[in-house]
Amino acid sequence: MTGDQTVPALDADPWRAAFGERTVVVDGGHLHWTGATGARGTPVLAMNSQVETAYRLAFRWHHGREPEGNVRPGCSYPSCVAGAHLRDRVMRDQDGGAA
Repeated sequence: MTGDQTVPALDADPWRAAFGERTVVVDGGHLHWTGATGARGTPVLAMNSQVETAYRLAFRWHHGREPEGNVRPGCSYPSCVAGAHLRDRVMRDQDGGAA
């Protein structure tokens, strides 16, 4: 394995369409996930034998970069997948460890 840790680029259009089909906008700017979840309740999306968490997809699209570490909602809405509400490890560390 080389030192390159980047994730292969995803063809955004089919992923975005599938993501949109599995979300519902709710009050407060939250985005409710209606799709599949993993064993721990993490929202997941599978396409062409590739599985991504909805958190990581939405984070990439909103923030324009790869997340570092786990991505979690920084709001109080359970399993919110709104990109603006998602935080990676770097953001949580800057906030002093907040959700």
